[in-house]
Order: sequence, then structure tokens, then C-alpha cells
Amino acid sequence: MRILWLCSWYPNEKDAYRGDFIQRQAIATSAYCSIDVVHVVFWHINKHTQHIQNNNLKEYIFYVQEKNAISNFRMLKKILHQFLLDKKYDAIHLHIPFPVGSIAVSLSKKYNIPLYVSEHYGIYQKGVDGSYYNRSFLYKNIIKKTIRHAKKLIVVSQSLGQDMQQAVAAKDYHVISNVVDTKHFYHASQTKNAIFQFIHVSGMDANKNVEGIIKACALLKYRGYKFHMRCIGAKPQALLQLSKELQVDKDYISFDDAMTYVHVAQQVHKAHVGILFSYSETQSCVILEWLCSGLPVITSAVGGAKELINKDNGLLVQAGHVEDLVQAMESIMINYNQYDTKNIALQAQEKYSYEQVGKQIVTCYL
Repeated sequence: MRILWLCSWYPNEKDAYRGDFIQRQAIATSAYCSIDVVHVVFWHINKHTQHIQNNNLKEYIFYVQEKNAISNFRMLKKILHQFLLDKKYDAIHLHIPFPVGSIAVSLSKKYNIPLYVSEHYGIYQKGVDGSYYNRSFLYKNIIKKTIRHAKKLIVVSQSLGQDMQQAVAAKDYHVISNVVDTKHFYHASQTKNAIFQFIHVSGMDANKNVEGIIKACALLKYRGYKFHMRCIGAKPQALLQLSKELQVDKDYISFDDAMTYVHVAQQVHKAHVGILFSYSETQSCVILEWLCSGLPVITSAVGGAKELINKDNGLLVQAGHVEDLVQAMESIMINYNQYDTKNIALQAQEKYSYEQVGKQIVTCYL
């Protein structure tokens, strides 16, 4: 089979990390079929690049000079229609319905190609940043028409599928997880730090509630525990200042800027436990990576994150409840040896490896 992937998000020269989870799904699926990825970036330059990841995966990234919304949409439509003129595909797979959705539906109808839609974006709850419920009529209309036309809707968690059914349309959905490169994220207990280490990886935005993690660390220190909290992804001044004010900077908490996927994996191998204290999550790639590395995980019981954790691989806490997080951190330090870290890694790899996720995606096309 030859499949065209139209991606609203995808790694590019402007943003190397945007939609990297979609790229990993593409790599996984290309082991079983031929995939052409097309992504358009509106920027200050005009050029077209092609990258070949392997024999079955080709990435076409178009950079277009940004103008106004109408001009951008017309150029996007022109590029995608021209791309299909001399190419034959068995299916179109759209990742993230906006803004490409209406064009993908048009291409599907014009060339009589079935359309599959994957949604990764966790905006279908009330109260979250950028909520679907607060979007414009145009935005909602594009999403609804795209989802209704899709032959199959694919989501990364039951929670996201249920939210979309309630917000958009009563459409059946297939849950297919994000994917982890288990060549990098694997069980490596021999590399652990001597001091008990927690790890958190994110862009440190408000939804991740790193402020709550810092406050929990201060309380845990006050109770006499020795540990280190490693935060990777950004170094916001406000968070650095808070950790200093609460006297958990230096030996107890450290912040690092964003790292490459491989470098993050190396740091995960040194840690004992992953912590995610978000207010909302679609699924969470970092939880999957921690589990594949054999780390027990403490996470807020929200969205797709709560579907990943059970008594054998971690603890769930109430979102925003700092004392709940402190108790979980204390419990997991005391009972760490009761967790079978090898089994945590094995079970996660059986679900989230390239091989498993790639097979699930290609099966949807059959």
C-alpha cells in the first residue's frame, strides 16, 4: 500500500519538536507500507525540501512565505492538490484536522481516496487552553465535516475519543497509542544515580503545573528526605525563582533546556521515577517513554494519562493537589524496591514499540 500522510503538525526547520510524535508514528508505520508525508510551514522563506527516512518513508516539507489567513489557505490548497496530480495513493491519512481538514476532505472526494483521521490534540474538554468549545464557527465546522467524512477516526486515548464524541460527533473511534523508540528508551537500572532521582520532561507551560511539583519538593525536603528533581525542557525564570524562594534549588531541583530525543533518554536512564502533574493530558509521550525505560510513574489522574498507570507501574494523584503529590513521592521512595522495573519496561514495550503501533495503524487501512 501507498499512503499519503497530510500533517498539520510535523518537525521542521522552524520548529524541530512540533509533532515529533507523529513523525515517530510515521517511522513505525513505514515498516509495513509506503508513506509520503506532506507538511506545509508558513514562514519567512519559500522552499521545498525532501527527506528520506528509509525506503518506505519520504517527507516533503514545503516552506511558504506567510501572508494573511486567506492567502495562506489558498496556497496550502494549491500545494496539496498539485502534489496529488501525478501520484496514486490507496488512502489519505490526516493528522490533526485543523487547518488541513477541509482540503483533505476535498482531495478525498475528488480522487475517490478513503480518508483516515488521527487526532492528537487535547482541546475537546471545557476549560482547557484553546478549548474546542471556545473556537470560532469556522474552526468547529472544519473539524465536524472532517470527522464525519473520515472512514475511520483514530485517537491516542479512550479519554480523547470520548471527549470528541461529546464535543464534535458521535463517531466510532479506534485507540492507537503514541509510539516509543525502544532502541533509546529501555530498562537500564545499572545507570541510576546514587541519590534518588525524580524526572519531569515538558515545555514547563502552566498546564504542566511545575510550580506544584516545586512546592511538593519543598514539603518533601522539609520532611527530611534526600532526593533530586530533574526538570528538562525549559528554564523559566519564574520557576527558578520559586525554587530558590522555597530553598529547593541547587541540590534538590535542577532545570535544563530542551534536549534531543536521544539525550532525554540518557537522562531518563539515570532517574528512578517520572512525575507529571498536569491539569490535562491527551495521552503523554513522556509517560510512555518512562514506562518503556522501567520507571514507575506518578501522574495526575487526568485524560489519557490515567489510562496508563496502575498499582504495578505507579501512582495516580489528584490534579493540582500538592499534598497528594507529596504523599505519592514519599510512598514511592519508601516502596521503590517493590516495583518490578524490568516488568514495567517489558509490558510497556509490548504496547508502545514501533513494531506494535506500526502494525495497529496499518491494520486500520485494510
